[in-house]
Amino acid sequence: GNTAPKAPIVPFRESKLTHLFMNHLAGSTAGKTVMIVNVNPQPADYDETQHVLNSATIAQSVKISNDEFVKKEKANVQTHDANGRNLKRIAEDEKAAKQQQNTRRPSDSRSMSNVAMNNKMHQMAAENTALREALNSLKERLTNAESEIREEVAEEFEEMVAEIHEQYAAQKLRTERMGV
Repeated sequence: GNTAPKAPIVPFRESKLTHLFMNHLAGSTAGKTVMIVNVNPQPADYDETQHVLNSATIAQSVKISNDEFVKKEKANVQTHDANGRNLKRIAEDEKAAKQQQNTRRPSDSRSMSNVAMNNKMHQMAAENTALREALNSLKERLTNAESEIREEVAEEFEEMVAEIHEQYAAQKLRTERMGV
């Protein structure tokens, strides 16, 4: 039998090439992936061409699970705002300010100005929420547009590869007919 040791399987996350294309291969932004294989019909390059074709055959059978990336995306919940402030701490500060406001009674002009400031703070918080929702909407639109563009590019590459394959087959047929 074959006693040669099998090459170890490289996990997806540890492969340099797949790590480079990780965002395209899996996750919420996964797109259609096309592999372009460059082969040379010269007899001197037979070994290299055979190796490339074997690698391409193996690559065709690769299936990637999105489970790992879905877990990572859930774990990558936004923890800081655009200015680098911790969102959890901001929420705690707002909660403390509300509690402090509820314990005070508007008995003098200073507490009235606090009421006005609190109203302004709530108004700004509502505006902040609206801006975050708008930002999330824009991010979603951008992701959808990027996905559509990736699909279009993949389709174009597939058409180009098919055309090249047809040209190669036609050239090979002509060469065989000529007896070269």
